[in-house]
Amino acid sequence: PVSVFFRFVLMAEKENEKETEKEKAAEKEKKEKPVTIKQLSKLRLGRESLEKWINEKDFEEIIQGCFVRVLLGEKQGKRLYRIAVIRGVQNSDAVYKIGDSFTTKLLVLNSGNAHKTFKMDFISNGDFTADEYKEWQEQMQKCGLPPLTTKDVDRK
Repeated sequence: PVSVFFRFVLMAEKENEKETEKEKAAEKEKKEKPVTIKQLSKLRLGRESLEKWINEKDFEEIIQGCFVRVLLGEKQGKRLYRIAVIRGVQNSDAVYKIGDSFTTKLLVLNSGNAHKTFKMDFISNGDFTADEYKEWQEQMQKCGLPPLTTKDVDRK
């Protein structure tokens, strides 16, 4: 009878280990899924947010790794926006107005492999659109960059 009891305990422990492994695998899969537009939007900063924090001493640290919707120009009379990630802040020699403030700060943005500086008045307050999100995903893929995952969003 004692050996039957120990076999039962060992079987129960093995079942618990299997369940724990399944839970870990499910959690890992969840964290490695590419972000949805809704999840990416949690990291989006609009121009008004940038205006609000522009004079904070940790401004660059706060905004780095966040995403913006940047105006690139017009195409066929329609404004053309792209999703870009903020990589840093640079100072320029020229002063420009953003909202009620004046600044020399420029955003260093990445979109795929492209790196460019932009004045903050080129940043939209609008939400990312489905077309912009699709374009961003395709750009990341073309450049051989790994997709942003839910784990990445959770870290920020």
